[in-house]
Amino acid sequence: MESDFFTAVDDLIDGSQKLGSGMMGDIDYNSSCYYIYASLDTEKLRDNLKHFEDPEDLVRKTVPALLHTIAYTNPSGKQNTFAGHSLPSAVLVECKDYPVPVSYANAFVQPVYPQRDKNLIDLSIQKLVEFAEQTQRDFDLPVKKRFLFCAGGKHKMKDAENCGSFPKLIEGVNACLAG
Repeated sequence: MESDFFTAVDDLIDGSQKLGSGMMGDIDYNSSCYYIYASLDTEKLRDNLKHFEDPEDLVRKTVPALLHTIAYTNPSGKQNTFAGHSLPSAVLVECKDYPVPVSYANAFVQPVYPQRDKNLIDLSIQKLVEFAEQTQRDFDLPVKKRFLFCAGGKHKMKDAENCGSFPKLIEGVNACLAG
């Protein structure tokens, strides 16, 4: 946890008034990793779009748009102050024949702390991957295909297509939807 002490000066004071800080204060902040979970039932989406001219085309356009929105959206609090516009360090997508939505938030019940040789991001991705693999083993989830993108390509996942870029992940997901 860090503290940012700040002062604000009134630039419109002409000197005849009392000089000094117009305002001062402090704001606490820290570095953190965010876990975002979303679930999309593509069969329900197809059913909802069935009256459109080409529902399959709409699905092929909607899913990448949703993935882009999730990846490029950040929590909005204090953005003007701290400009925490971070892109995701990892994206995991699971395509399933049977819609069983599964959040992996419990991977972070025990907080991750940076270590001398591993940073917060690498340890968080490692926990996510391990937890997803363990959940797959424990529950034998009906995952048709799993896609993992990790910025920098440092992390890999068994039984997943390890994508070298975010666009490659989207291509893989679209191919999975098509066939």
